[in-house]
Amino acid sequence: MKLNIGQKELIVVLEIGGLGDFIMATPTLKSLRQRFPHNPIVIFVAQRTVTLAKDFSQNILENPFDVISFRTTGNYLARNLTNLTNIIRVANQKPGLLIDLCAIESDAAARRRRNFIKLFNSKITVGRNTDQRGIFFDLYSDENLFSKQHEVEKISQILSLLGIDSKPGKLEFFISDESQKLVRNHIKKSKLEEKILIGINIGAYNSDRRWPIKNIIELMDILQTFENIHFLIFGGKTDAKFVEPILNSIDRSIFTPIIGLPFQIVGAWLQRINLLITNDSGVMHFAAALKVPTIALFGPENPYRYAPWGNFPKSVIKYYPKGEDNFTEENIFFPDAICYIKPEYIAEKVNAFIKTGTFI
Repeated sequence: MKLNIGQKELIVVLEIGGLGDFIMATPTLKSLRQRFPHNPIVIFVAQRTVTLAKDFSQNILENPFDVISFRTTGNYLARNLTNLTNIIRVANQKPGLLIDLCAIESDAAARRRRNFIKLFNSKITVGRNTDQRGIFFDLYSDENLFSKQHEVEKISQILSLLGIDSKPGKLEFFISDESQKLVRNHIKKSKLEEKILIGINIGAYNSDRRWPIKNIIELMDILQTFENIHFLIFGGKTDAKFVEPILNSIDRSIFTPIIGLPFQIVGAWLQRINLLITNDSGVMHFAAALKVPTIALFGPENPYRYAPWGNFPKSVIKYYPKGEDNFTEENIFFPDAICYIKPEYIAEKVNAFIKTGTFI
């Protein structure tokens, strides 16, 4: 099918994933704007991602997208009415092109997605043919859900369908000068300039991705014996309850909670740390965009697909019951895998990085 989109035709983009999913899509979104510099573009994102998307659109792109919230939580009728109203408003503008950047995870999801996309009444639809579930798109890129290909590469493959080089660029994460100044002042006021700042992320969208808090406490207990260490504890608003056990176990003077703060402030703190220890999360992908040295801990998920993207110091750690070379779904998605990662092992990794700047 020939792609023939006029400069004034509306382009609709769907990126209704989490915070990390949006960050991983930024190279593709940036290339898309460069390919269609004058077209009006609207992007639907999950409600929790709106601020992140607006920061990217308004500060990274020369011609911003119109960001529209797609609600996935809250009252069922209210959220669906809001979503449908927004879709109808966009559909009435007669989109010339719709691009779906999300993988299709199941047959049921494929049926929902096909019906959802029909609502936009776009002239041409483009998306990901995940395990042959996306053949309803007019143009699609073939992919396997369970593979060693990274998500950033899978998303970028769509670009080739639009006549764009599909080699992924760098991840983008905007941080304002004001946010950086606030963090600099906090560091100066707290006398942290000479400290080795170790970030530990306790936030997790899914509970099976969260490294047990008792393991985090044990790790901090080991690492606090190192000279000049100060910890920064990262997490979202819903993770505040997990800070209390740390408060009750670790000297309050050696760590600073970075909990429930705006994304740009979180990013400004990440820029200042020496090393981040994190599970697979939005914060992990923020750090990857900023090229922060990272130890990434993985639970029952595919680290080849979601590991921190980019060329910078990183160590991806995962427990494989049948050995790392056994690439099977049973081995990769082993339940409670993250619980098998020992604090002593992570402490060795941290110690090696502090001393040499590399991971053992």
